[in-house]
Order: sequence, then structure tokens, then C-alpha cells
Amino acid sequence: MADKCVLAKSVIDSDLFLILPPTAQLLYFHLCMEADEQGIVNNAKAIMRGVGISEEDMASLIIRGFVTRIESSGVDPDKFSITHWQVHKGRG
Repeated sequence: MADKCVLAKSVIDSDLFLILPPTAQLLYFHLCMEADEQGIVNNAKAIMRGVGISEEDMASLIIRGFVTRIESSGVDPDKFSITHWQVHKGRG
């Protein structure tokens, strides 16, 4: 997990983001806070349970292109990638 998380206003103030339900926006903020230095989140399901967010909200983030599912093999849980991570880090 990153020690600091600065989110780019160009992403979170966009119409595409602001039309998301507030619960999907909340999930995005929590995912960003838990992402590692590459923008990968390994515990999305636990985050969702912890803040009472539904699969529908995750689906909204995926459909709108804010999060990408990284398929994993075996017993490892799915990982998720923050699509605009490089923008948030000032490199995009």
C-alpha cells in the first residue's frame, strides 16, 4: 500500500466519474488508498465488505473504465488495477 495517495482532479472531477453512484465513488477512493505503488489492489473484496459496497458498484467502476480486473489463476483472489494510476501519480 502506498503511504500517500493524491488523486488527480482531472479524473475525479470528470463527468464520467461524477455520474457514478456515490457508493461506487466511495469504493474508488478506498481502492486508491489501498493500492500498491503500481496501482494494484489485492484486497478489493475485503474493502467492499468493510464499507458495505456491492458487486454492482465494482461493476460500475469496471464498465466506466476506472478499474480493471486482473484475472489470476489458482486459489489467488482476483486483483484489480486502478486504470488512471499513472495520472494520479503525475506521470500520465
